[in-house]
Amino acid sequence: MQALDEVIRKRIKETQAKQKKCYDAKQQKRVKKFSFSEGDRVLLRNSLKDTRKGGRLTAAWTGPYTLKTILPKGVCILTGIDGMELKSKQNMARLKPYRERPADNVQQQPVTTDASSVDGDAADVGHGMLCFMQP
Repeated sequence: MQALDEVIRKRIKETQAKQKKCYDAKQQKRVKKFSFSEGDRVLLRNSLKDTRKGGRLTAAWTGPYTLKTILPKGVCILTGIDGMELKSKQNMARLKPYRERPADNVQQQPVTTDASSVDGDAADVGHGMLCFMQP
């Protein structure tokens, strides 16, 4: 009876170890690791979004901020665009790198509201709006 219990316990431990190995491998793929240095521009995770109801329209990330100082245990001091430090120190797990978007070279065409630029059956009703009259 005791031999059977030992075999069962051994198999349970082997199975648990195998499951832990698979779980850890899956989690390792999911977690993105970033390395930061002082002077890097970063975005800060908006934690209020996670705890408030109806916060789905608020931005998930705030910033960009600049890393001023990196302290021990993964803590850092951030400064805003204006150079002012944030009131509290932040954990680096809440940061992600900031990547600037390339400037768009698209120029918008000016919108004309003249009645002369539209078909002949349109009339200007004021305030830049057009009204189409039916014959």
